[in-house]
Amino acid sequence: MKLDVTDWPRLIERTQGASGAFIRELLRKAAVFAAEEDGAGPLVVRDGHMDEGLAELLIAGGPLTKSLLGATTTPNGSA
Repeated sequence: MKLDVTDWPRLIERTQGASGAFIRELLRKAAVFAAEEDGAGPLVVRDGHMDEGLAELLIAGGPLTKSLLGATTTPNGSA
């Protein structure tokens, strides 16, 4: 898996205070989105995949997922 994220400061801000488990799950989800988008060839995770992963974890996952994974922010970076 290759990370081709261009806006690291934004991603870091959006995940500030998150646990290691949350970051691991975010990368796993982003990799799944990248694989679904381009199943052939090397796996490349980009900003959009990370955004999709964050949205799924923080919005679709709800408060329980946030609590279990140690998230303290929402996708827009607020508490």
